[in-house]
Amino acid sequence: MEKSTSRPNPSQERSQKRVQSILEAAKSLLIEEGYEEMSIQKLSRKAQITAPSIYRYFPNKRAIIATFADVFLEAQTQSIHFCLEKSLRGMSWEDVIHTFMVLLSESMKKERWISPAQLAIRCDRGLQEVHEKLLDDIADRFTLLFRSFGCKQPDHELFTLTRMLVLLLDAFMLALGRLSEKEYPQAINEFKEVIVSFYQNHIPQK
Repeated sequence: MEKSTSRPNPSQERSQKRVQSILEAAKSLLIEEGYEEMSIQKLSRKAQITAPSIYRYFPNKRAIIATFADVFLEAQTQSIHFCLEKSLRGMSWEDVIHTFMVLLSESMKKERWISPAQLAIRCDRGLQEVHEKLLDDIADRFTLLFRSFGCKQPDHELFTLTRMLVLLLDAFMLALGRLSEKEYPQAINEFKEVIVSFYQNHIPQK
């Protein structure tokens, strides 16, 4: 699939710093106030950058959230590659899935903006295409991991299976967003049971 191009990529160092400042301010506002309360005016004050300067890079706050979808995709791609190495070295597919879920939960602990950004991408109708593309892109990356599990299904069937996994993980992330960090391990185990139960008839046993 094509790589998303929603992220601004200015060539001048000063512009790059401004974009990064805007994104960092947006992350802080997401954590402190949530997506609904975030505005360009608040971003301007938080980033200490004029509103017209922000509009130069982002036409609205939806465009900023779309950029965060790219950031999240890159992080999950790295986690999938890490899990692929584990699979190729003989780790069971159940443990690989568990490893990915742990990595995902650790990311959400460290990067607290992920949960409100995910909720925004999921709930804002204006971001529906961004949400669907993000799900498809992650599912596309998971197909290589499923091949390492020994799955022999045709590509379109395998994509359907990985798309379902991404939907389950999307629900998993929403659940984590409502829980305390102490409750994360239980949520991981509960969702892992659901995933394993669903896929045990689709993934060959080694």
